[in-house]
Amino acid sequence: MLTLLDTDVADKWHAASAIYFGSDVSPADAGFVTGTAKSPSEVAKKRCQNYVDANEDAFCASADEAPQNLAIKAALAAGIAGDTAARNTQRALIHAQIKLTYTWAGLRYLAKMDDDLNKACTAAEHREHQGEGLAFWMTIQPLAPAAAAAKFEDVYNMAAPTTRGTNNEDSLYCKGLAVQGIALTTIGDLISPASTAYARDCSVASTGEPGACPDDATTADQTPVTVAATTEASGVSKLASSVVVGTMSWMVAIMLW
Repeated sequence: MLTLLDTDVADKWHAASAIYFGSDVSPADAGFVTGTAKSPSEVAKKRCQNYVDANEDAFCASADEAPQNLAIKAALAAGIAGDTAARNTQRALIHAQIKLTYTWAGLRYLAKMDDDLNKACTAAEHREHQGEGLAFWMTIQPLAPAAAAAKFEDVYNMAAPTTRGTNNEDSLYCKGLAVQGIALTTIGDLISPASTAYARDCSVASTGEPGACPDDATTADQTPVTVAATTEASGVSKLASSVVVGTMSWMVAIMLW
């Protein structure tokens, strides 16, 4: 999709619209149909429901169109109708909206991994979420800043151990949030999945304290569970990633040029 938008040819912008919204288009029709299963517009619709703004309002509800999709609709229309300068401006706006969608997705799966790794009183299996999140990260990587690239590669490949307990700013989610390159007011706060085993507050420094085990009322605070470091993603997580990439292969392909 981005390769098509890199051109100055209106028909290719129509084709980019077809890829994003998942609908066929002709040169005379912008094809603005949203909600087609597995299209990038559908990913945008799902992810905008997972975050809230400063007023704790979701960026969209199930009955609403995703704000990213509305912005991309307008940008595609303006680019198709405009000249080279207009297409250059609208291309940057489209990049920003796609980056927001897949940043939301990547951060959400870091939070899922945090939940897996912070289960009381033992870490749960995390590799499925690791693989799915890695697939989302592969999609957004070409548009991400270098700092985010280094950090996301680190957390998705589990190059550093993760410890159960009141980690806060040391959580995978908070580490990813700190380097993703989008204003925090634009990202908002993740509400799905909710943090059930620990406090997800990226403004709070890590205390290094172990968490309690609510499953055993007679047991005092336990020694944190540490997941051993590995140098690269596990085979299971890579398999999960390849499955997700396979089912969304055309989506990933539009980003990896």
